[in-house]
Amino acid sequence: MKIVIAGDRGMEGKQSVDLVYSIIDMCKEKYPKLRIVTKGTDRGIGKIIRTRLLDPTTRQPRELDWTEVWIQHHLVNGDLSKIEFSSDYDSLNSALVEMGDEFHILSEEKPRGVTINLLRRILAANRPYALYKPSDLEGKTADFPKEETKW
Repeated sequence: MKIVIAGDRGMEGKQSVDLVYSIIDMCKEKYPKLRIVTKGTDRGIGKIIRTRLLDPTTRQPRELDWTEVWIQHHLVNGDLSKIEFSSDYDSLNSALVEMGDEFHILSEEKPRGVTINLLRRILAANRPYALYKPSDLEGKTADFPKEETKW
């Protein structure tokens, strides 16, 4: 079972760490064969996952298998515009939906931008997901999309 855990790159506090760990623990109990899939482990949710699942000394996975999907820009003349940056991450969302069997998405209070794009792709693919708001403290069961989904 491939479980995608993704979310806001700004989430790094203790509450976010506890929530991500709760999701991982819940999935470990539920699925005997499990691989976590995430994107961009340089900060945010991805970094929390890397910290737990990658041994910093040996650079080998510990505890369970996991996959990082990422984009790295090599730019001669500065940064990308916000539109170009978002467009690239939207395409990365497509890869996550192709890979994942179940999704745990950590969002702002009201999902926006790249998160909305990922949620729309999950709904279109009819994949089970759980959406977490900043006030959520524990992992939840991922459900298939309902006919009328509002965030």
